[in-house]
Amino acid sequence: MVARRVCPANVFERYRSARSNDCRRHDAGPAPVAPAAGAGASRHADRGGAAITTLAGRHPRLRVHLTQVEPEQALPALLAREFDLVIAEEYAEQPQPRAAHAESEELLADLIRLVHPRTVRTPRNQGALALLAGHPWVMEPVGSASRAWAAAVCRTAGFEPEVRYETSDLILHLRLVEAGHAAAFLPDLIWNGRRPTVPTRPLPTTQARRRVVTTVRRGHAGHPVIVALRAALAEAA
Repeated sequence: MVARRVCPANVFERYRSARSNDCRRHDAGPAPVAPAAGAGASRHADRGGAAITTLAGRHPRLRVHLTQVEPEQALPALLAREFDLVIAEEYAEQPQPRAAHAESEELLADLIRLVHPRTVRTPRNQGALALLAGHPWVMEPVGSASRAWAAAVCRTAGFEPEVRYETSDLILHLRLVEAGHAAAFLPDLIWNGRRPTVPTRPLPTTQARRRVVTTVRRGHAGHPVIVALRAALAEAA
């Protein structure tokens, strides 16, 4: 439900013509539908599941549908009324396009760290990144905000990363690092409160954060379904 492209970036929530005037009415009469589409959902899967569980308990007749889509499709689809809520990621110095007919609010801010295989020895400080100049990397595909941000971080550290693996799936990023094949940049959110399974190191930049935001069409933020969705996502964040 929350994706990356999340992402992660991005996940979208929409509801159809069975909308009621307030959330209390979702528990009576025809069941309203909240179809959703998401892009790069792996990084937010746990929280998305928790949000759906919360909604199921509070509004059992509200059905949430999830569909994964590419990040660049998110805003146009929202404005075209294909979806009613988008969950998107923004990286420092890589802001997403703003639309006059949409409005956003921050869901959470997430720290991003360098991770590398256990066989690699680095100091537990910001100097670790430069020592991985000759190591293979896994990053998201070219054209994504995450890729542009990651490449810029490496270049600022003095090297061009050897990107051997490209995927939008951050769980696969983690698995490649755990298997000793690559270094990566991963958000703290991926651990979901668990202890990291690979070494993590701070980045030598003040821009090592991403924002996860929810976006809706202008004037729709007060709709009971949107309010309920945002509340469930905030509790799961």
